[in-house]
Amino acid sequence: MQLTTHIDPVSRYVFVQYRIPAATGNLAHVRCEVRLPGGGWRPAAVWKHISDTARRLLSDAEWDDGVLRGRLCERRAAGRLCTLVWNPFTLVAGRADATFRVTVSAGDRELASACGEIYLENDDVVVLDDWSGVVQESLVSEAPESGQAVWWLRRDRAGECARAGSCSLEVWEKHIALPPLTYPLDLHGPHAVFVQLPPKLGLVELRLSGD
Repeated sequence: MQLTTHIDPVSRYVFVQYRIPAATGNLAHVRCEVRLPGGGWRPAAVWKHISDTARRLLSDAEWDDGVLRGRLCERRAAGRLCTLVWNPFTLVAGRADATFRVTVSAGDRELASACGEIYLENDDVVVLDDWSGVVQESLVSEAPESGQAVWWLRRDRAGECARAGSCSLEVWEKHIALPPLTYPLDLHGPHAVFVQLPPKLGLVELRLSGD
């Protein structure tokens, strides 16, 4: 088995192609891992490259298996060329050399495994995931009280969808209007800005301004 990788120039997500062995039965288990220089293997935040309609039909458990644990299931895919999408920003930002590994198994049998080297060049990418750095410090709290119009700052999200050391921004209590926040960036030149928030927050409004 061989891996073919391609980095999307806009999203910077990494697309990985691999072929399911022909001897696979009706169900193939795919394990995706990544290793950075000097580190060990860690689960990669991945999902299958499928249509929006097919993605909406995925169960929450199957989606979480991919983005949290690096595990995918391919059904009736023997001999088929499959594509997955890896979000590298849950582990690293900026420049890095990464080794990506895909292992395909059926039941207790490991059928194939392959590694690919990926060079990440994301110096012009900013990931807003440490919300402790907002200007209005009084509008975020790690322990909000009932009725307070403040954002809930969570520091225990590492190992899920957040990078180690990041702070997730969430809603502590429903039906309370929350104030807008200002995040200082101090950027020069073209940059891509990604905002990392829990999916349950839904859509957010982001406004960029500069001098």
